[in-house]
Amino acid sequence: TGAYLDVVAYLLQANGFPDDEAALRAWAFSLLHLKRWTAAITKLENLAKSDPSDPELVFSLTAARIRARQYEAALVSARRLREITGFADKADVMIGTIHHDLGNRRLALEAWENVLTRNPEAADLQIPAGEFLTRVGVEMLALGKSRQAVQVLERGIAEHPTANGLASLGKAYAETGRAADAVAAWKRAVKLEPLNSVARGELANVAGDG
Repeated sequence: TGAYLDVVAYLLQANGFPDDEAALRAWAFSLLHLKRWTAAITKLENLAKSDPSDPELVFSLTAARIRARQYEAALVSARRLREITGFADKADVMIGTIHHDLGNRRLALEAWENVLTRNPEAADLQIPAGEFLTRVGVEMLALGKSRQAVQVLERGIAEHPTANGLASLGKAYAETGRAADAVAAWKRAVKLEPLNSVARGELANVAGDG
């Protein structure tokens, strides 16, 4: 990765425009590629000052801030992104992620439900629809909205089955009185991931109760 960055630096200097905006942009995105979040943030912030409505810059700046756990700053740029036409959904995915990482499930779910209100199919987001729907369903389950969680998790798992998603779906089934469906979901989870502790624990509890 260091060699890659050295090559980029050499090419920028060789072309004689180290201070050119296009060159600085290339440099910033190279830093993102290398996961050098703090360095990328500095350059993206400078670029965004000259063009605060550039969606690619604002999106990338927000993503880097989230990665660097600069959550307050990330919320500021995510809200700016939300105001740019066509980017409200991507912005609300990020806003929900920030609140989730901060432990505020209610605000996370609120942001993610805004996405589904505008975009019920969760299409054209920065993450696959199935993954996003599963995240929303897990958050609903954690907040005691088990029936809604069942509906959303079923959709998410239909598109992107994961052991953790199935384990959560099993719990949602159990909480809504669908014991047989719960066991089936946990068995599917263990089949996908034999060491999944949540699903194995739930199945053990069912066996113990029997």
